[in-house]
Amino acid sequence: MYRNNDAPMKSTNLRTRLVVSAVAWILAVLLAGGFALSYAFQQSVEQAFDKKLEIFLNGIVAAVRTTAQGHIDIVRSLGDPRFEQVLSGWYWQVSRQASGGNGAIVRSRSLWDQELRLPDARAGRGIIERGDMTGPKGTALRFASRTLTIEGLPSPVRFSVAGDLAELSAERSRFDTLLFISLSLLGIGTLLAIVLQVSYGLRPLRALARDLDEIRLGERDHFQEGYPKEVMPLVNAVETVLDENQAQVSRARQHVGNLAHALKTPLTLLKAELHGGPKHPGEASMKQHVETISRLVEHHLTRAAAAGRSEYAVTSIRIGEVVRAVRDGLNKSFADKNLEFTIDVPAEMVFVGERQDMEEILGNLMENACKWARHRVAISGHMEDGGMVIDVDDDGPGLSAEKRQMATARGKRLDEREPGSGLGLAIVADLMEMYGGTLALRQAAPETGLSGLRAEVRLPARRGRPGLT
Repeated sequence: MYRNNDAPMKSTNLRTRLVVSAVAWILAVLLAGGFALSYAFQQSVEQAFDKKLEIFLNGIVAAVRTTAQGHIDIVRSLGDPRFEQVLSGWYWQVSRQASGGNGAIVRSRSLWDQELRLPDARAGRGIIERGDMTGPKGTALRFASRTLTIEGLPSPVRFSVAGDLAELSAERSRFDTLLFISLSLLGIGTLLAIVLQVSYGLRPLRALARDLDEIRLGERDHFQEGYPKEVMPLVNAVETVLDENQAQVSRARQHVGNLAHALKTPLTLLKAELHGGPKHPGEASMKQHVETISRLVEHHLTRAAAAGRSEYAVTSIRIGEVVRAVRDGLNKSFADKNLEFTIDVPAEMVFVGERQDMEEILGNLMENACKWARHRVAISGHMEDGGMVIDVDDDGPGLSAEKRQMATARGKRLDEREPGSGLGLAIVADLMEMYGGTLALRQAAPETGLSGLRAEVRLPARRGRPGLT
């Protein structure tokens, strides 16, 4: 697969990227909306609080009466019992604005024996002035005041009303708490909706990954129908690549077969001439070179044919069927030895790959066992760690540890009296390397009742590719 090294591809989970980006955007919107709502409510509450103070202030102005002696009386209550409760946090006061003094003339019962220490008035007469101040017991208050000139009084009079800011703060706190809970529930609900939406939206890609895995494992040869139109270009592109890959494999195998035929025919004629023709100097050396060329051609052509296999195989081969087919052929080739074959391969053992590769593996191992066996050849298989193990045992003379290592060397034959090129085990080892497996030669296991050689083939599990979660 081509990858641009200048722009390395960062492997991330698509679902995670979609969810994280959506969550980041939702959090930003919720935070901005929460601050805006909180600020708007704070402004609204402050305006309502100031409006209430203004109403009380106008009520005090309307309730003022002056006496003939120049005193001020409040002829009616403001209607709020908090002004009658001592140090309740709500106070009103009427004070004289005179040079050198700012004393209270009349005050609410809630002030008891204290006065509101108002800042100096800065607004003009008749204009309401608002601000924050500290009241009795250090309580934070918000006040509204207005300075008026009253007939019969020598100096202007300042009317003031103050309310406890704790009530304002408590109201804002209740709203912020409710706002936080509401936005949190909204965020959680939206997040769940996004997760469900992303999961549902990525379902076709998960199905595509499963289909691709099944194609790779040989369980199907094409994608299923019913993909969304947005995914169909990807499906069509992948199918085109798979078809072209399979076509290239088929062409490569055909070319390899043609090349094998083209090379083997002249070599066969050359061998015949050397064996049947007149003697001449260097004939022994020429025969040796021709045999070497024949072995090398057979090895490299076999490896080239196997190397052409597709990673996305379209066939699943039952091992037991291949074993029995090879056994039937070897029974004819070694009919004079009257060998007894024991086959113990579970029906569920399946090889995912090219059939001719498995035939090449089992054919070489079983043929080698037949060459050296006296009476019996045993083929067994079992699953291990998700992969499979195939053992081919015989009751022949076996091999020493040193000779077992030499046996897999390319073109090396341990006994020139037996026919063959000496490439069988080396070819099997090469095929094992291509499929990620291993070939090992051991002494036959005692439980088989055989004392010869054991050829053990281990093939790893064919795992599916990671899908979308």
